[in-house]
Amino acid sequence: MSASICEIVSAEAVQQRLRESFGFDNMMPDSTETLRYVLSPENVATAGVTRITGRPSKVNPVKIIHDQRLLESDVLEGRGDCTTDNPECDLVQTYNFDTTAAYNSAFFADPKELAGTTEENSGFIARKIQKHIAAVDQKMARLLAESIAAQKGGWSADTANIRGVNLSGNVLQVNDYIGTTGTPNPVLFQQIRRAMRLSRIEGGIVSGGSALVDFFERSFSRNGADSGRDVTEMLNRYGFAPVYDRFLAEELDSVDGSTNVAIGRGSVIPLAFCLFEDEYNKMRDSTNLADILYSPYTGAKYDFKINRACAEDPWSITVTGTMQFVTLPDYMYKSGDNLEGTKALASIEVSCTDLQPCQA
Repeated sequence: MSASICEIVSAEAVQQRLRESFGFDNMMPDSTETLRYVLSPENVATAGVTRITGRPSKVNPVKIIHDQRLLESDVLEGRGDCTTDNPECDLVQTYNFDTTAAYNSAFFADPKELAGTTEENSGFIARKIQKHIAAVDQKMARLLAESIAAQKGGWSADTANIRGVNLSGNVLQVNDYIGTTGTPNPVLFQQIRRAMRLSRIEGGIVSGGSALVDFFERSFSRNGADSGRDVTEMLNRYGFAPVYDRFLAEELDSVDGSTNVAIGRGSVIPLAFCLFEDEYNKMRDSTNLADILYSPYTGAKYDFKINRACAEDPWSITVTGTMQFVTLPDYMYKSGDNLEGTKALASIEVSCTDLQPCQA
């Protein structure tokens, strides 16, 4: 067997792609389920901020106006005086979306070399474009993981009262297995669901390490098998399902040692910019194409261009992603509120240290 070399195989050689020869697809990208969810209509359908940041300027500041609910302690005894010295105002969170913070993956293809191949030129180019889209997806997934790990909030103070869990700073600790015999925790999903509800984390997913995914698969397997989970049943019963995301697992571990994060619906919003989305900026002539395309893996929208200066010059092909991820304001709730510090986005650690099963 000869060593692998990088070439465009000409027609004199028998040509067959690896996937066809061995039935194995080595080009399958890593899982990007978290990115796909954050970009999904379920998550962004009502997020108006995504529609006001698409102007082609360098930095688009967006000011979000919000308020804080009053505490019980803010209510005073009696009827009050004729005048008061308590002013009312709005809180403002400013998000700066930098449309120049772009990432691209590019390649060139020489038409003179492609002329000798048996594969249709358009088929070769399409196959390579898909490869580069997958690479940009991976980069966007990493940026999403970094944003979540850096911007996530905490859990409601009430979460500490859930039986069988522990609240360590902003991390919810849970047991998947209990005791030295490794007994499965029969109420693990109920505990996580209760914590999410107390912290107003509605819908969404729990993403990160593999421990919760493994446990869910076994719990919902048929006939005791280790596979065959019914995701619909999980969602109907608990309102969420866990997904594995190595990018998040790595970033969370580097920040606070946690393994997963609960991502509520609307808690992480993507801001995306495409230069060629504007009809005026698009190009469609014999040697230049500038338009947008969508990732078949995540649905992400990217800038896409093909150009060549001369008819016999190579094509230069580039896929560019410009995306930023923002979360809810840090101070949605007043100091002393049981929801202080929550953002519908919080860490979960699957602990190997037994937690008190009946702790107060």
